[in-house]
Amino acid sequence: MALRAYTTVMDMEAKVIISYRSLFKRGSSPFQLFVDDRKVGDVKHYDREYAVEPGNHLADVRYLFIKTNKISFSLKTGDEVRLSCVPNFWIMLVPLSIGLIYAVISIIPYSPTLMLYAGATFVLLAPIYVVLMIMRPGAIVKLRIET
Repeated sequence: MALRAYTTVMDMEAKVIISYRSLFKRGSSPFQLFVDDRKVGDVKHYDREYAVEPGNHLADVRYLFIKTNKISFSLKTGDEVRLSCVPNFWIMLVPLSIGLIYAVISIIPYSPTLMLYAGATFVLLAPIYVVLMIMRPGAIVKLRIET
């Protein structure tokens, strides 16, 4: 069975409808939809339709190092699935957690050696922590199925 390429023309039996939901609708979204690890098309602030073959699929949205969580869905002939990308506001906990770590370090009783090691550890590990938290799939933007 030959695989057909994904296309925006609705000549296949099933379709994926996707849009980017944000607090503001300024500019274009640089995100791209991937279905089964193949680029299908762009994600905009309005509904975009893409044809897919019926069956089980795994979708995610990407832009550079930003990735959403993966969504699994199954489509039958004539079915459609509505996906939306939304900002993940839990990412705001990253700077708050950095502030909490700083507060814990600041209550250490004054000892020049201890403060030096605690501060150096914080300075070395904080950027690594931030990068790892931001690079997690779904940390900045989440993908969800709308009902």
